[in-house]
Amino acid sequence: MFSFSTAIEDVASALAFLRNPKNENLRVDAGRIALIGHSMGGFMALQSGANDGAVTCIAGLAAANLGELAAIADASPETLEGFKHYSDQLRMLNGFSGEGAITELKAAGESFDLRLLGPRLAGKSIFLIGGERDQAVDISVFESLVTAYKAAGDIDITELQLDADHSFSWHRIRLAGELTGWLDQSCR
Repeated sequence: MFSFSTAIEDVASALAFLRNPKNENLRVDAGRIALIGHSMGGFMALQSGANDGAVTCIAGLAAANLGELAAIADASPETLEGFKHYSDQLRMLNGFSGEGAITELKAAGESFDLRLLGPRLAGKSIFLIGGERDQAVDISVFESLVTAYKAAGDIDITELQLDADHSFSWHRIRLAGELTGWLDQSCR
């Protein structure tokens, strides 16, 4: 059954698989694995990178701060109706529902708040990318993460704010170039 917590566990399992000497035929440099995620994947990349000391490079593209959603649920439950409705339509995720997602977010609380990961991201290179026209993950989420990580210190933070929607529809080539440039410069 899908949940945010099991998705974080899945990233840890994938990292363990890639690092397993039995899988050396995959020719993965286990000491140089970077995590890159978009939206909920950005949440997973940042959470998982904070949990794994060997991951030193993490990029979050329009990273969703699910911990912020948990706080909103407590302060103003009616604002979560759109999220609940959206989640109910994700039928491809086994056992996932809006009600279940909100219950999990409330239970996770601050542990899902990406802004609080600063101390666990110390010594890592982080690339945050936000879209000014993003209607799924508001640009204020990107801005709050940049502010929090800069305040945490000892994080090599790179930030890019684009005039873009959630999918970075008209910036895909630039986005690919920015990501590969960051990987080449900050993650060698």
